[in-house]
Amino acid sequence: MPNGPYSSYYEDGHIKSTGILVKGQKTSVWKFFDSSFNLLKVQHFSGDSVIYDLDPEDFRFEKKTDEKFGFTIKLPAGWTTELRDTTVILASRKSCDTTFKFCPNVVITKDNLNKTSFKDYIDSLKMMVAGRFTNLHVVTERMFSVDGKPAFQAAFYFTP
Repeated sequence: MPNGPYSSYYEDGHIKSTGILVKGQKTSVWKFFDSSFNLLKVQHFSGDSVIYDLDPEDFRFEKKTDEKFGFTIKLPAGWTTELRDTTVILASRKSCDTTFKFCPNVVITKDNLNKTSFKDYIDSLKMMVAGRFTNLHVVTERMFSVDGKPAFQAAFYFTP
């Protein structure tokens, strides 16, 4: 059974769809294109079932640069983005209406650990988020390094 990144193609060689297969089933985010490579729809799958539809406009990106902190990030072009100078360095969010049940945002923060291990700090943040939002579902989370300093990324959704 196929596992890993997967793409299907039109007869002319243009990509038709792309996503991840696990044991032959669609999993995670899948993008679907017309024969001219225009993004038609984006869906999040689990076990070959659609969990939710995403707004294709959230996948048209532009670069945002913060000179003070020295980073550039690609964010959806239609989102509202604020560069700040506090613990929250950048906050970007989609202006949501009732069309899409999924209302995404991106937040980049900095903080001092004050003698707390990075793992303990992350665990306390996760408990705080889980306490504020019921039915929280973690899509992905990972710890990694940026310029030799620990970093953490998490993606999750919750249902009311």
